[in-house]
Amino acid sequence: MSAERRNNSQARRTQKWLREALLELMKEKAYSKITITELVEKADLSRYSLYAH
Repeated sequence: MSAERRNNSQARRTQKWLREALLELMKEKAYSKITITELVEKADLSRYSLYAH
């Protein structure tokens, strides 16, 4: 698998995890009250991953 394709797969997977985490958090509180820290913790990702993808 090429590096570009691997990076695209990783980006899509990270985006999926972030999207799922955000939807779960939105069941608990308003969107405007969700912090970046809460989002990355729920998605089990680093802040770097959030900003990179």
